[in-house]
This record gives sequence, C-alpha cells and structure tokens, in this order.
Amino acid sequence: MTIITLKCKLGGEVRRRTIDGGLDMEELQRCVKEMHRLPARTTVSLRWRDDDSDLIALRTNQDLLEAITTGDGALWVELTTIEGASDVRDMLEDCTALKRQLEDVIPGFENLATEAVNQLQASAPAVVELTKQILDGAAKRRRQEQRGTEQSEG
Repeated sequence: MTIITLKCKLGGEVRRRTIDGGLDMEELQRCVKEMHRLPARTTVSLRWRDDDSDLIALRTNQDLLEAITTGDGALWVELTTIEGASDVRDMLEDCTALKRQLEDVIPGFENLATEAVNQLQASAPAVVELTKQILDGAAKRRRQEQRGTEQSEG
C-alpha cells in the first residue's frame, strides 16, 4: 500500500494529511475540500509544483500519477476556488428541473389548445350566422335611417 503525504495550500494556509492507498482525482478533490473545510459543491482548480518549480495543472488521473511519482511520496498541491461555478451549477440544475416540469406540463397545454380549436371550429358556423344577423340588422337600420332622412328632407 502506498502512503502519500498530501500538502495542500489555499491562499496563505497550508494543510497536511497522510493518505493510505490509491488516490484518484475524485478522491483528491474531496480530500482537499475537507482539509480546507470547503463545501462539497465548491468547484476547485488544483496545480502541483514540478522539479523546475513550475505550477502544473492537475486535472486527470494521469496528471495525478505523474505528480505523485515525481514527488517521492509527498504531493504538494495548490488549491484555487473558482468563484461563481457553484452558482452556475445551481442555476443549471434549476433550469434542468424547470425543463422537466415544462415537459410534463406541455402535453396538457397541447391537449387544451387542441380542445379549444375543436370548440372554435364546432362553434364557427353559429358565430358566422350570428355575425350575418348583426350585419343584416345594422344594414337594415342604416337603410331605415336613410329613408327617414330622405323623407324629412323632401
């Protein structure tokens, strides 16, 4: 079993933990968040310092293996929290939930719209007939008014 001494720096604070056994990126992310008491949903960026003192991005299990192998049993990691990433993730989850709700509701709206169209089509002849009666009545009144105007002028 491999024992790794993990040293993790966040801001000006360095924390240390000894880890027994294999370590993958998911476990490393969980571990560094615990070490610095960050919420599990916090998005972090990890980098390690190589032999040339360059900061190397730590994103994959292959990156992690190289960092562990190079470090002679010690792994120095610099941690950076990514501001707003949790908010974006929360918004994305909210949007996904809303999408699911809309997908459940939309068939009901489609059925309601279809029913409304069917009712309009069924009532259209009656509406057309009523409209004709109204127009005929209005035309009749106009003719009567014109006759009355002509008789009073004559």
